[in-house]
Amino acid sequence: MFSPEQKIQKETEITVQVFNTLNEIKSNLKSLGFDGDLSQIYNLYCGKPFNVNDPNYQKLVNLSYQLCDEYTQLLASTLNPDSSIVQHAETRRNEIIDILFPGHGSIYGFGQWSKLVIGLVDVDGFNLINVRCQFSPTSLVHLNEYVFVAPNVVFGDIDIASKNGMIPPSKIVIKDNTWICSCVNVGKNVIVGNQ
Repeated sequence: MFSPEQKIQKETEITVQVFNTLNEIKSNLKSLGFDGDLSQIYNLYCGKPFNVNDPNYQKLVNLSYQLCDEYTQLLASTLNPDSSIVQHAETRRNEIIDILFPGHGSIYGFGQWSKLVIGLVDVDGFNLINVRCQFSPTSLVHLNEYVFVAPNVVFGDIDIASKNGMIPPSKIVIKDNTWICSCVNVGKNVIVGNQ
């Protein structure tokens, strides 16, 4: 258990990490065609309550899921014997990783059929996210170094269809050298791993 002071410190650390990538996220959003009032998206990235019905937030979720689907399709093209097709697929997959994980550390793998929202999963480095992992579109997730996520893991509450209006994002932290086993649901507002 954390003392109230430790909880505040941890929440502050998460918010600072998000702020460190916020400028890169803003740049990414503009390059992806986002304009107008992005305040609800920025609130989400800063850990503040945001409106899940905001049109730009809905656009962000849809675009993110399209990129995840494209990434999965590109993985299949690496089996093609034509090296130019494989090279193009590899280049595009790296571009998608850079969009989905702004300012990311080393990612050993991002599995096919996984879903996440641009900028909500922050990775320090040397991480592996396996196949069919689902990250909540309303959670800020931070993976420290050497985190291995097995297949079929769910982080937070992935059902936003039942939500309405302003909600606070949850925060999930996975500490260094942690393995999340297959087929588990990591609850919202938790810290997993060594203190």
